[in-house]
Amino acid sequence: MATKTQKATRIGDNVEATIDGDKLIIVMDMSEEGHPSQSGKSITIATTGGNTTIGQTGLKLGLNLTRPVAVAQRGSLDLTNVDPDDLAKALASLQAGEVA
Repeated sequence: MATKTQKATRIGDNVEATIDGDKLIIVMDMSEEGHPSQSGKSITIATTGGNTTIGQTGLKLGLNLTRPVAVAQRGSLDLTNVDPDDLAKALASLQAGEVA
């Protein structure tokens, strides 16, 4: 499927693709800030937003470049002043399905 080199084409958010003969060259700027994922557990730096067709090849590509969100950024629990026995009881209740 040899084709000549094509110019870079934007195929997603912070994603460019170039076809060079039989090679697909993907460029993503890893220094981008990105945005929170739908779950909030990661930051999406680059994405095709699902499968996208690559030029006239008929081939499709779907990709995401993400980094995890630090626990402190997601919101964490401060357990420094929690009684260990109370924590153990709460954990046992959760494991037993006794959710308040």
